[in-house]
Amino acid sequence: MTNKKRKDTFGNGLIAFLFICMIFLMGYAFKNPILLYSTNPEVEINHEYDPKTNIQQVFYHSDSSVQVSSDIDTKRVGNYTVTYQIKDYKKTCTVSVKDTKAPKLKVKTYTTDLKEDVKPNSFVESVEDDSKVTLSFKNKVTKDEKQTVTIIAKDAYGNCTMKDTTLTLKIDTEKPVISTDPIHVYTDSKPNYKSYIEVTDNLDLNPKIKIDSSKVKTKRRHL
Repeated sequence: MTNKKRKDTFGNGLIAFLFICMIFLMGYAFKNPILLYSTNPEVEINHEYDPKTNIQQVFYHSDSSVQVSSDIDTKRVGNYTVTYQIKDYKKTCTVSVKDTKAPKLKVKTYTTDLKEDVKPNSFVESVEDDSKVTLSFKNKVTKDEKQTVTIIAKDAYGNCTMKDTTLTLKIDTEKPVISTDPIHVYTDSKPNYKSYIEVTDNLDLNPKIKIDSSKVKTKRRHL
């Protein structure tokens, strides 16, 4: 057999093979008219999602002929079924709503006295996330005068952000400052004296207040 005949035979065979493949693909597309990008697309929680964006190609029909039904709630983590339908043909996929982003954490330095039970939130200037965030220390706070502390912000789905900041502990030698204006109350009333008083301290953000009102008489005198 000459080289020319061999080439012609090979060429004819290749054409026949491609033709069969084309017929097969056309038949498959006719029976499966909807082609999706993914059978399990992922969506970040609290982000909008249009199931139609997952349609890659529609064969033998217009895109508008595809009916889409779903129960997706992008405000809740979970798996949701989406159904695409053209006449009697149906195709489904599972959309996974996930929380994969760690909290946005901004910290600040903190100075207090040696007696305060220091909490992580005292170092937090702001924290943002799409779910509930819990705060903790990476290591236990010591009694060192100045130390680096690591704040951990962890959301409800296990995503964490860690930031370092500085804790300064001082001996408290300054007394709290009490500020108040003259108090005017009605006869027979039971005034809330704390609402008329402002107390500040250089280290303690919430100084304790004790009021002795035993000598105050608000009852009306009867003649």
